[in-house]
Amino acid sequence: MSKTLVAVQPSPVRGRALALAGGRIRAASQLARAARAARVGRSRGERGAATAEYAIATVAACGFGGILIALLKSDAMQSLLKAIINAALRAAGIDFEL
Repeated sequence: MSKTLVAVQPSPVRGRALALAGGRIRAASQLARAARAARVGRSRGERGAATAEYAIATVAACGFGGILIALLKSDAMQSLLKAIINAALRAAGIDFEL
């Protein structure tokens, strides 16, 4: 007599698969994990990849921000920005010097 698997459903409470017949909860659980991984597009070894990518992007953004701050604090950049602002104010008809 062979046992058949009637249905496999993911549990909304724990995210585990339940086998309704045959006592194959472990096999159904593995099947549900594989199906979930196929839907998401990541294998078991790539689970932390998104977090690592966000961490690298955050570090890069902080480095870029530090470079911008260093550039904007320089005398040459400050005088260039003041010249741009003064030109825009003159074009708008406002007589004001920074």
